[in-house]
Amino acid sequence: MLQKNHDLHFTNRAGRTYSRQWRQLCLNAVIPLLVGIGWQQSALAFEFTPLIDDLPYGASGGLTFAPKGHYVYGTFLLGGIYSKGEVFQVKLPPKGEVGWSISDVKTVANFNGRNGEYPFSGVIVDSVGNIYGTASQGGGKNQNGLVFQITHENGKKVRKILKTFGDPADGVYPFPKLLLDPAGNIYGVTRYGGQGGAGVVFQLAPPVAGQTEWGFQTLVDFDVANGASPEAGLVMGNNGKLYGTTLGGGLHKSGTVFELTPPLAGQTAWGFQTLVDFDGSNGSHPLSELTWGADGRLYGTTTSDGENGGGTVFQLTPPAAGEDVWNFSTIKAFRGAQWEGPTGGLTAAADGSLYGTTVQEGKYNAGRVFKLTPPAVGKTVWKFQTIVDFDGSNGRNPEASLTWGPDGNLYGTTFWGGKLGLGTFFKITP
Repeated sequence: MLQKNHDLHFTNRAGRTYSRQWRQLCLNAVIPLLVGIGWQQSALAFEFTPLIDDLPYGASGGLTFAPKGHYVYGTFLLGGIYSKGEVFQVKLPPKGEVGWSISDVKTVANFNGRNGEYPFSGVIVDSVGNIYGTASQGGGKNQNGLVFQITHENGKKVRKILKTFGDPADGVYPFPKLLLDPAGNIYGVTRYGGQGGAGVVFQLAPPVAGQTEWGFQTLVDFDVANGASPEAGLVMGNNGKLYGTTLGGGLHKSGTVFELTPPLAGQTAWGFQTLVDFDGSNGSHPLSELTWGADGRLYGTTTSDGENGGGTVFQLTPPAAGEDVWNFSTIKAFRGAQWEGPTGGLTAAADGSLYGTTVQEGKYNAGRVFKLTPPAVGKTVWKFQTIVDFDGSNGRNPEASLTWGPDGNLYGTTFWGGKLGLGTFFKITP
């Protein structure tokens, strides 16, 4: 996870420490190595298309398509004129054309520290095109991060700060992606802070008539016993409940899956329940958000441990009527060391398949895109397929989840690799 020290060094989700100076050294070293190394694609019914492979910065978080599909949005962790991050947009080519160009990548907002810094997890876009996101640090006296909104007013994009995390009791470092519900409420988590010091889940409610301030409420304070350091965004069920993960804490200090139930009429407190306590044997340290499958089950990933040591993909089946215990099962165990396996979330297809990425691992230990196909009737084993093995020239270290585009293709990012060694955008056609 991103951490800052006085030397401007960072540690990303893959556990790699780097600085801007180190990044340039890597660039100088990697370009000669990439010459003559062609990328390999598995012999499957998928087409891998590099869209932009000369990015000036690695994209942090996945890509988000605007409602009408004309633009795609994301964040550069260390981009912008102040090297403290930026929100970008890419104008998509006209229908029938497939080429993306670096010249179509435009800055929507720069971060300078005072208005936040280091946007880590991308952005979300509402039905009218407003953009919401977090700056993991900066903003306010204590530099604990903030939540921002970018609206369209009189043909211009206007940025507003909806919440500054000045008081550590409200939370510290809102790394993960936000969630927007149908009523316009925003949900998010912070990695640290809160009453227990181990992070919070929070809600921001739109201003009531005649006011401009968003209402802030802490839904749960993590205290290690119930989880610690949530690094993944939340997902919502059809019943209005929220589901998420914590990187650490729980009974075995290896992370949890939790459920939050909206308050009953006349009450304000959300109900909290731990669904899974990871203990190593079933995986540990989940970094990414959960995903609802086409079958109504929840799916997720862990970055470490499991049967083969390299993290897992797991399935959670909701309890039967009258029961309250979710059924947990591992559907894929990766081989390798900690943080080499899946750090991004899964992306579900209508046919029940799941798509994901590993940050390292794979044929060249530079990450890969994979597909998991549900077992046939009467069977229990999911089919695992590698769609793309990254080798550096076609990208390296995909840390974010894949995104379905309006054209039915999958879109993704790598944090490193490509022509400049600094990240790529790519498309996969199923």
